[in-house]
Amino acid sequence: MSGTQVGAFDATGYRQRVLSALRGASRLDLSDPFFIVDLPVDVDDTELIRARITALVGFWNKERSPNYKALTAELAKHRTDLESVLLDPVRRADCAARVRAARAAANADRHAALDSLAEKLVARYQGLPRSRMPSLARLAKSRGLDDAAFAAWAARQHVIDEGAQAEPLAPAVRAQVRGDLDEFGRLTGDPSRSATLWTFLGIAPGAAAQEVSARHAELTAENERRQHDHQMTVVANLLTYVKQHLIAGDPARYAASLIEDAKDRLRDTVAEKVIVDGELTAADFEACVRRAVGFGFGLSSEQARLAVRNVATDLGATLAVAPAVDYVLCQNCREPQPATGQPACRYCGADLYADCPACGQRVEAAAVACPRCGSSFRAIHAAAEQVAAARAELGQGRPVAARAKLTPARQAALNAPVLAAEIGALSAELDRVIRAAESDWRAAQRDLDAARLYSALDRLARIARVAADVPGPAGESAADQLAELAALKASVQADIAAARKLPDGQREAALGRLLAVAADCDEAIDLLAALPLAPPGRPQAEVTADTVALRWDPSSSPGPVAYRVTRIVAAARGATAGGAAEEARVLGTTGSTEFEDAGVPGGVVVAHEVRAVSGRRTSVPVRTAPALMARDVARLTARADRSGITLTWNLPISAGSVVVEREADPDAAAAAGMKLPPRRGRADGQSWRDAGPPAGVPFTYHVYAEYWDAGGALVRTPGATVTARVTPRPHPVGELWATTSGGQTTVGWTRPPSGEVRIYAADAPLAAPGADVDLAELARRGRYVGTSQRRVVDAGIRGLTTYTPVTVDGGHAVAGPSVAHLPVAAPAHAAVTDTGSELVLTFTLPPGVTEAVVAARRDAPPAGPRDPAAQTWSTTNTKLEIDGGLHIPAPPDGLGWYFSIHSVLRDGQIRMAAPAGVRLTARGAS
Repeated sequence: MSGTQVGAFDATGYRQRVLSALRGASRLDLSDPFFIVDLPVDVDDTELIRARITALVGFWNKERSPNYKALTAELAKHRTDLESVLLDPVRRADCAARVRAARAAANADRHAALDSLAEKLVARYQGLPRSRMPSLARLAKSRGLDDAAFAAWAARQHVIDEGAQAEPLAPAVRAQVRGDLDEFGRLTGDPSRSATLWTFLGIAPGAAAQEVSARHAELTAENERRQHDHQMTVVANLLTYVKQHLIAGDPARYAASLIEDAKDRLRDTVAEKVIVDGELTAADFEACVRRAVGFGFGLSSEQARLAVRNVATDLGATLAVAPAVDYVLCQNCREPQPATGQPACRYCGADLYADCPACGQRVEAAAVACPRCGSSFRAIHAAAEQVAAARAELGQGRPVAARAKLTPARQAALNAPVLAAEIGALSAELDRVIRAAESDWRAAQRDLDAARLYSALDRLARIARVAADVPGPAGESAADQLAELAALKASVQADIAAARKLPDGQREAALGRLLAVAADCDEAIDLLAALPLAPPGRPQAEVTADTVALRWDPSSSPGPVAYRVTRIVAAARGATAGGAAEEARVLGTTGSTEFEDAGVPGGVVVAHEVRAVSGRRTSVPVRTAPALMARDVARLTARADRSGITLTWNLPISAGSVVVEREADPDAAAAAGMKLPPRRGRADGQSWRDAGPPAGVPFTYHVYAEYWDAGGALVRTPGATVTARVTPRPHPVGELWATTSGGQTTVGWTRPPSGEVRIYAADAPLAAPGADVDLAELARRGRYVGTSQRRVVDAGIRGLTTYTPVTVDGGHAVAGPSVAHLPVAAPAHAAVTDTGSELVLTFTLPPGVTEAVVAARRDAPPAGPRDPAAQTWSTTNTKLEIDGGLHIPAPPDGLGWYFSIHSVLRDGQIRMAAPAGVRLTARGAS
């Protein structure tokens, strides 16, 4: 990482972190140079690395500790090896990738050793005993894991308190708790839940206080809802014990009490064996251990072995102990058996192991919680049952009830990824079904508003089938609404049967009333479609310049009637030449008795047909009289450029033609000495080009359309008129100059006869004088300064700048001569004195200027400070003051002298002379 923050070199910390680890290795390993220099693997600051290596080499050479002296001397010999890798960015990146992979593999190996030991401890103790954690921490440190890494690993484990070191509860208290647990098991018939207070709660031994409190509150609320009976009393007692010993008291004391409970139950059996045999044989010892495990108190095999040993010792018996055997308890028959890895119980065949839904580890099926991660199987099983109940509700078409049953399962499934995924999928399905039902309710309301009775019935039937408990917008139920609409449908069917017996006129009216209630009744629609529909009456058409307005009388048929309008067009000349094929186009359907057709093209003879439409019925058409659509020219514009004038207009035309008449301004033509008679032409489309008209002469263009009506007569529209002229090519600026005074730079020029002048600034001339230019291209290449008649002020000048003038007139742009300028004032009070043998130039430099360049020629004024044909001299204001001016040797030779004096500015090491300067002449030069 760039800019990694690393503290100053710490010698003591370096010895502890690095040297101690390197000293313990059999040989010096340089494969991880980042570890050796004590820097992060992602460091990429070369200078920081160089400084760290320098500090380390000094430390290595000065180290005098007998433990590390030889090691640091060896490290100092490898300075070049370390620098060759760490100071080369490419090699450093490659090495960092290898080091990351190696460290990750080493960490995996270190964690694997801890995981293996943890698995063995969990198998024996049903969790990691807290007393073994310091030993595991020392092992982790020896394997290279620091305290933070071990703490992170331990946080993922299920740590338990064995209870062996804690003081058990008083015998009377233990007997009271055990008695109520046994009574609870007798009442429920579930011995697995009545073994301990933890199994009663359904949580793991050693569960966090928050989890115990939450489960206590849950069972308390559940018990309070019970009908009062003996079981309610027993449960209330057990909940009191939970509060006393697991929440307010020390759970380790209760864990120790379970060992005492086991000892109490074992005592008579052990005593009997001792009395008969005089000792507790190895076989009897293991039999007692199996019995202690079978009590279901949650004792590990080691705790059960401890209980048997303590009882035998208390009775003064001799013990014969066989090799330790771990036992597993069957969840079905509750028989303990050696944990040899067999999957099924040897007595009843039930599964002995199951996968934890939370962490996925293989655990005992009889456990109430996972000994590795501590997740409660009871809560997860209850959540699974709630999910099953929610699915059942959804299958019965009650998604709202299903969602209510699913809500409490979410919290329990947080530690069970598979169940959480199942709940998420089911929740998404419930949301989808409820949203679909709500959408169907809204759609059903729209159907009813539009009198679509049958469509509304279909939607409500679907809601009642798949989402019966999703209410409507007003809280109504789908079943009630469905029953109401079903009754309305039955009434409609009865009215249809009655309408079949009526005469046509009465039947049409009756069916119209039915469709006003059930517009989507196919049977009524079919009956109505078999009856004739009256056409509209008296169609009329009014043709204007850009539209045809239609009107007609409504159909006399009852019920909702709409009207379909069709345009019929034919070219007028075709109508007189034997009849051209007509072209028909349906324009649309309206419920009104008026319609406007604004899309008729110019030059066609148009008529319109109108049909009455009702459902699937259509009347015979009625037609308007044919009329010519004489569209006229609209939005006429003229655009002049260097080579001509382009006219454009808007006139959709299908037949006829567009005529363009051009007439020159007589006075302008006479002034130009030209005779320009009127011209007439026809245009194709909606534009026309007048190529090569004389420049400077205005022209008037009259554009109109010519059509032929149905009788073959010529029809001419009024048209439109526009005036335009081709602008002559503008004259470029003749002379351009720039001056700086008072901190302000002004660009001036001689005014051309026409057009406006625009000034552009750049590092060099933007175009040759007299060249045609593209203004958009100039704007990209240069900086626009401004436009005026004679001068502009440039407020943005920086350093040596070249100005290019452009004369713009009528779309033409012509460049003028450029001038370079440095924003510094010219020298003032310039004068030349002829002493006969030399010329003395005196002048005053402007404020802030300390240098000047003087250029001189004998044949013509200098073109600037860099004129190759000129002699040049450099001077300063100090030298001018000391010498009394600039002295130029000039023996009399009969020739004149031309001088230009230029101010000089410095920008760092760059020396720039102003292109424009003060001019002087001497000895007859003019």
